[in-house]
Amino acid sequence: MSRMLAPRDRQVICKLAAEWLVQGAVTVGYGANRQAFAELLNDALATEIVNTLRYRRDGFMAVGMHSIRVTHALRRCSDNARRHAEALAQRIVELGGAPDFAPELLPARNHSEYREGSSLQEMSST
Repeated sequence: MSRMLAPRDRQVICKLAAEWLVQGAVTVGYGANRQAFAELLNDALATEIVNTLRYRRDGFMAVGMHSIRVTHALRRCSDNARRHAEALAQRIVELGGAPDFAPELLPARNHSEYREGSSLQEMSST
């Protein structure tokens, strides 16, 4: 059975909750190196952006007997990579950094290979 909070307890809890909300996702006790972590997340962000582009392009280029299913699967992969990129960008901001969407830096930061396949077999090996 849960106990009822006294009005004073509720006031204290509400005050603390308001203070924690102002602190955002990084509280006083956060011990990680935020700048270094944001840099690693920016590398992951670049990888997800490149994956989004690769999957989307391959989806448009898919032809053949199974192309409709392949196109839908690649679009789902592209949408998932985009959602991952958005979550990473949001976390970078929460850490006090800035998400790096600079197109010219994507090849250097990306940990995925962007290759354009011309057949379903080539696309599946990328």
